[in-house]
Amino acid sequence: MIRVLLADQHRLLHPAIRTLLSTTDDMTLVGEVTDRHELRQNCEEFCPDILLLSTNVTDSPLVKILDDIKEQCPTSKILVMLSSTEETSLRQLVAQGVNGVILKSDTPGKLLEAIDAIAQGQTWVSIDLLPRLVQPQQANVGNDVTDRELEILQLLALEKTNAEIAQTMNIADRTVRSHLENIYIKLGVTSRVGAVVQAIRLNLISK
Repeated sequence: MIRVLLADQHRLLHPAIRTLLSTTDDMTLVGEVTDRHELRQNCEEFCPDILLLSTNVTDSPLVKILDDIKEQCPTSKILVMLSSTEETSLRQLVAQGVNGVILKSDTPGKLLEAIDAIAQGQTWVSIDLLPRLVQPQQANVGNDVTDRELEILQLLALEKTNAEIAQTMNIADRTVRSHLENIYIKLGVTSRVGAVVQAIRLNLISK
């Protein structure tokens, strides 16, 4: 059972998400909060599998409270909900290690898809947000990614650590780091999540 905690200031949204999750057999809503104080309390109490987090729960930039959330609930995965593509810096969210970003205008089915994907260790981003997560690229970007690097990208999409990748591929940790540096350069990104998002956008790997 995937345990979800909802954090959104707008209470009118809560019943809709509560009802949506109740239609599934493998998801349950363990709590609903509307501000940062309640969020802290509920994170500590429930340690949810998925934190469904809106930017409106705090007056401060959302990126400033993500570290606190991770410290309180290190095993919780974070799915950020945005009202628009311009609401916050997507690059900062990615750099802070969020597991997914979804638009509130997406369909209910997309929300269930995102929660399920993230619970399985994948990264999920609304298709309308992908262009804002990657830098403008030349037409041939990604064409020179090697088969070995593609294998690493697929493992990154499964949220494997460097050590796990090294063990799976029977290579040294330093070799993994070297491959990652090359991947970042070739895809024009600066982070693991950014590499996964770009690789999916370019159809180099599947979700």
